[in-house]
Amino acid sequence: IYILDKANHPDKLKFFADTLRSPNLAIRLEVMAIIARGRTGDARKLISSCLEDDNVQVRMQAARVLPEFDREKAYLDLLKVVKEPTFAKKPPNEREALYAALGSTGVAGAISYFQTILAAKVGLFNKRKVIEDKLLAVAGMAGACTIQTFKALQEIAADTTQPPEIVHAAKMAGLRTKKVLFGDSKES
Repeated sequence: IYILDKANHPDKLKFFADTLRSPNLAIRLEVMAIIARGRTGDARKLISSCLEDDNVQVRMQAARVLPEFDREKAYLDLLKVVKEPTFAKKPPNEREALYAALGSTGVAGAISYFQTILAAKVGLFNKRKVIEDKLLAVAGMAGACTIQTFKALQEIAADTTQPPEIVHAAKMAGLRTKKVLFGDSKES
């Protein structure tokens, strides 16, 4: 794989596409990392196709690197996956990774989507589902890692109408976002 990458063969992406069907997970993840550096439309299509892979790690890696190509197209691809009826059946870590990737696109539509989820009211019969969705939206806001989302996380953390687990998640996500944006603020 490394030699093929350095040789710059004209059909390099075709060979990499074949390699993505390998049963060896480590090889597939390595090929995805190499393809992600390509930044071409064909490379983006290969990574986007990995969102439908059988392996959770491959799908999560694809979601993480997809926004590095075209943010608008990544937003549409990821939003489509998030709104699928089968999304709720995915493992919790994958759902969180997809929301964080959706947030990392930085597209205004993603932020407003998260804000809509966070504004939903918890009812008697939908409490668990709404709280799960809100936790995912907090992860998406943290994935965006902007000053706008940092302020939104602070507002959520201070909102007494939110369930306690959402307030706690927003505080933790806000602290992580603050550390990334402004560095470690501990005074010695």
